[in-house]
Amino acid sequence: MALPPSDHGGDVMTDRFHWSKAVAGVMDALVVPAFGAPGFLIRSQGWTEDLGRVDLRGQRFIVTGANAGIGLAITTALARQGAQVDLVCRDQLRATDAIETVSNSVRSTPYGPEAQLNVVLADLTDLQATRAACVQLAQDPTPIEALVHNAGALFSQRILSPQGVEQTFALHVLNPFLMTALLLKPFREHRRARVIWVSSGGMYTQRLKVRDLAKGADRFDGVVAYAQCKRAQIEVMKRMHEGEHKHGLVISAMHPGWADTRGVRESLPRFRQLTRWFLRDAAQGADTALWLALSAEAKQAGGRLYLDRVPRSEHIPWSGTQTAEEDIDALWALCERLCGVTWPD
Repeated sequence: MALPPSDHGGDVMTDRFHWSKAVAGVMDALVVPAFGAPGFLIRSQGWTEDLGRVDLRGQRFIVTGANAGIGLAITTALARQGAQVDLVCRDQLRATDAIETVSNSVRSTPYGPEAQLNVVLADLTDLQATRAACVQLAQDPTPIEALVHNAGALFSQRILSPQGVEQTFALHVLNPFLMTALLLKPFREHRRARVIWVSSGGMYTQRLKVRDLAKGADRFDGVVAYAQCKRAQIEVMKRMHEGEHKHGLVISAMHPGWADTRGVRESLPRFRQLTRWFLRDAAQGADTALWLALSAEAKQAGGRLYLDRVPRSEHIPWSGTQTAEEDIDALWALCERLCGVTWPD
């Protein structure tokens, strides 16, 4: 959480900002602490914007994968401030548990009792389910302030979706592509909506290989497939923002850092065992998504990747992960073809 303004004047805040920026720079070079809780705690010393005091009553947000981890933390923070949150979840029981958890958490806050929590059930590896979810979401005329594409999973086996697409790609890339396309009309009419993609540090390890995305590589590796799709998310996000910023739509991505979520515990138990001492909690991981959704400053954040409210490079130096323009074109065409949509001008 951002520190409140100092009672001792601007010089103290300026010194604190420069100190935190310098220390964060050292941690960035070390990588591990920068992605963990230490990086968050150091960077937050320089923040002056307290997102926890924003009155969100009457404002509507959509969060996919909202029943656990980062998604649940985002939902809780929005509900605490009185927002309407549409939780797009796969499982009714887990969604019901999530609403109970959120409601109990925000009940004693000033705006929390006025929050509206609505469940939209959908298996987002299935494009037909995504379409049905968007039909349901579009029935509510309340303008959408932000859509957070948070749903994600790391699969150990190659399994094809009902449309014959490898499920990692279907969930992380095709589903948010299609959902954004189907909600584009209300977004454009609102002219101030934001779309946030929750990415991952795994993208730094992979160069985009478009030919492997739809069916999966011949020798399937769930970790590689996940990282490939996170790389694809960034390229789609940038291309999407290029076309939509003239309509007032701000589209960006964020990296939550390394957070101790159920997904990490279940999918990467060895990684969690090695890093558990400095992992972020879910609320720390969710902070930048909330900043992108709520901050006035973040109106200029479109087309970029952020970590701890700071724009980040999409590549590690000398990693060879840069994407050729023709590969981005091929990825975009693949998304349009598999989703059955043509992106409007």
